[in-house]
Amino acid sequence: MEQISHDDRLILQLIERLTRVETKLDTMLGTLEKSNERFMAIDDSFTDLTDRITKAEADAIRANLRLDESKATIVKVGTLTSTAIGLLINALGLYLSHR
Repeated sequence: MEQISHDDRLILQLIERLTRVETKLDTMLGTLEKSNERFMAIDDSFTDLTDRITKAEADAIRANLRLDESKATIVKVGTLTSTAIGLLINALGLYLSHR
């Protein structure tokens, strides 16, 4: 069997170390890829949530506008009712005064 020189032994040790480093780097890359996938999923969820909030805000604005319209209608009906009651009271007063 042939004797391995000191330089060759150092080169073999270096290759073994580099192989271990490569394995660790591959493991780290896999971990980073999984983390990136999770981050992308979280980002998608956040985007979806933002879209839902935006839609809810738009719905709330429309609901507030309808509420304002309803309030205005109630005020108009109240005014008309007061006017009608006033006219009825005046008509009753006229009727009773001419009776």
